[in-house]
Amino acid sequence: MSQVTLEHYYFWLANFSLVFIVPVYEEIVFRGCLFNIFKYWFNENVYLSAIPASILFSILHT
Repeated sequence: MSQVTLEHYYFWLANFSLVFIVPVYEEIVFRGCLFNIFKYWFNENVYLSAIPASILFSILHT
């Protein structure tokens, strides 16, 4: 209900950030930072690094 009552400018600004900015930030955090940290911890093993990063990603999206 609160987004319906927003002014035209604020409504589109909020939707733009939800559609474009948040997913890009999320990819940077999970694939860029977190995956590389796990890759460093697991001695460049890509498969072993993908498992905890994927589990953490799915836990935060439930």
